[in-house]
Amino acid sequence: MSAPHDPPPPAGLDAISREGRTALATLTGYVEILEEELADRGIAMDDELGHMSGALDQLMHAISRLEELATRAGREATVDVLTGLPNRRHLFEVGQGWMVDGDPLCAILLDLDDFKWINDELGHHAGDAVLVELARRLRSALRVDDLVCRLAGDEFVVLLPGSTEEVGEQVGDRIRVAVESEPFPIDEDGVALAVSLGIAARTADHEGLDDLLRTADRAMYADKKARYDQRSVRRLRRELASASRG
Repeated sequence: MSAPHDPPPPAGLDAISREGRTALATLTGYVEILEEELADRGIAMDDELGHMSGALDQLMHAISRLEELATRAGREATVDVLTGLPNRRHLFEVGQGWMVDGDPLCAILLDLDDFKWINDELGHHAGDAVLVELARRLRSALRVDDLVCRLAGDEFVVLLPGSTEEVGEQVGDRIRVAVESEPFPIDEDGVALAVSLGIAARTADHEGLDDLLRTADRAMYADKKARYDQRSVRRLRRELASASRG
């Protein structure tokens, strides 16, 4: 993901860290002034001042550690552990801002057809492997400023800032090619999977990101139904052709 989408640390820990560094800078300044005064008077630094310097070093280490923990906590709070993609929380933190900035915005909601079969027949470890590979393929199909997030299960959202529905259709085609062009490598032969997706561009009628995603969700299930109906027709034709030859 590009830098603008990196999750921030939690506000509370970040504030504590900033306040700690400010206090440390003040204390360090006092110690430096005291050291200069003693040096000007030819007085050696006594043990108490040495202890103070050691305490400041420990405080510096503690604040640095706090900053590390804050960064890690911020990332874990907004990143999906399995795929490494941003999660639902990050989606709404970023996407809601895009909804109110007045620029065009397009959303793509997608999931895999027959993903339940993968989990039921091949096991959840295979399902996890599919999701990790799907996340990789989605990244490869997107532009640097696009945001792809995992909502839950095999459901993912792509937000396209500054994009119209026409651009969304083009990106959707790239996603479909990326997902369906080659089997997922989860066994010796691989498993071919298809994706259903719904595309929605923001309009004045959309009151928030939830509303935009509901529009994309309806479009995704219309796509899923149409693709299912097409497969059913093809299967029926094959069966009729086979019966006529028999």
